[in-house]
This record gives sequence, structure tokens and C-alpha cells, in this order.
Amino acid sequence: MDKNLKKITELKIKCKNCDTKIITKIGNVIKTCPQCGIKFIDENLGYNPFEILIELFKSVDKNKNAEFYFVCKKGM
Repeated sequence: MDKNLKKITELKIKCKNCDTKIITKIGNVIKTCPQCGIKFIDENLGYNPFEILIELFKSVDKNKNAEFYFVCKKGM
């Protein structure tokens, strides 16, 4: 899984509460919607982007507050 995670360069997040769309680089952490303030990620998750991605892979279908899209580098 680590090899595939390294290909991911950005996250695209769409808030399901207010339809705000956010694009962020992997090094950044977006825990709440900047428009409406609803939480996307559990505060106890930490700041390691790979840890966050692993948790997102596990819970992406169960998340009621946001839709997550993974943007990968091509040809790696």
C-alpha cells in the first residue's frame, strides 16, 4: 500500500454540508470545512499525511460529511 500512497499528490475534498470544494497538497491537513466549519477528520488522527490517507481509505465510504478524491501522479 505504501507504494500506491506515494503516488498520491493531492486530495480533493467536497463538503456534503455546503458543497464547498477544496484541493489540498498531501503535506497539508484539512480537518474542517473552511466555509461551514463541519469536521471531516477525527481530531485524534494526528498530522501524518500517510496516517490520514490510510484512515481515509478505511472510512471514505462511511464519511457522512465529505467526499474525498485521490489525485495520483501518472507513470510512477
